[in-house]
Amino acid sequence: MREIYILNPAAGQGGAMKYSGRENAYITKGINDAYEYVRSCLETADTDIKFVVCGGDGTVNEVVHAVIDSGSDRAYVCPVPTGTGNDLIRTVNEEKSECIEADVITAVPYIAVNAINTGFDLDVVQRADRYKKKRFISGSLAYILGVAATLFNHYGTKMHIEYTDKDGKTGHFDGECLLAVAGNGRYYGGGFKPSPAASITDGLIDLMIVKKVSRLKFIALVGKYKKGKHIDIFAASPLKKFEDILIFKKCRSVILSGINKICCDGEILPAEHVRIGVKERAVKIVKSGCMD
Repeated sequence: MREIYILNPAAGQGGAMKYSGRENAYITKGINDAYEYVRSCLETADTDIKFVVCGGDGTVNEVVHAVIDSGSDRAYVCPVPTGTGNDLIRTVNEEKSECIEADVITAVPYIAVNAINTGFDLDVVQRADRYKKKRFISGSLAYILGVAATLFNHYGTKMHIEYTDKDGKTGHFDGECLLAVAGNGRYYGGGFKPSPAASITDGLIDLMIVKKVSRLKFIALVGKYKKGKHIDIFAASPLKKFEDILIFKKCRSVILSGINKICCDGEILPAEHVRIGVKERAVKIVKSGCMD
């Protein structure tokens, strides 16, 4: 198996560059460069290739997108925690298998390996991106600062959300909400855990809708939301005491309307009407340190 390191020098605090001395290292030059490079590698591949991705979730997204678009079955993706959030890796490390045939969620022309979100969280990501460029501010701290700043500024978005659940039943939400998350992985925002029941191998989207509530109620929720304690995944009624402000469904598909942007694996992209689906077993993900 051939091994290629994909290094994003702009990710995190530049931690990826500790691998730059390797002969098989490729340093990305900007947005979509990882995608183009991986596509070119797979076009001429005569053996299996393990792409060791040293960057954030956005770099992993580019590599996975390239693998899927190439149609190749010779690629393995191994994310290394050198980005700001490293949220996908948290879910991957909780899987029992060392090599995972992972789903991705689609929102044509975009994909997400980890999560798609909009609303309050998108505003947080925009602010967190500014904070994390400052020295000594980690991904988790940048996200917490982004939450605090957003909480006292823009608050609430009117959305229309339609979904088809795992049993084929349809439902909808129409009104003001704080945020909506379509989770494939369990974490985002540098360790927040909005989708504690999610699996990257179950063929389902974990939809979490947080209705608009008072700032005081939001503050009461956010600590449990960060730890994934807002849902009791083992209970018959998983939402516990937050069922009046949360909607949680395991879905086959989700449609978001009344928006203008979405956040795919931490990257903010334009979108007004989004149909989110699942591409099952779309990519082989290897835990860091395996298959060496």
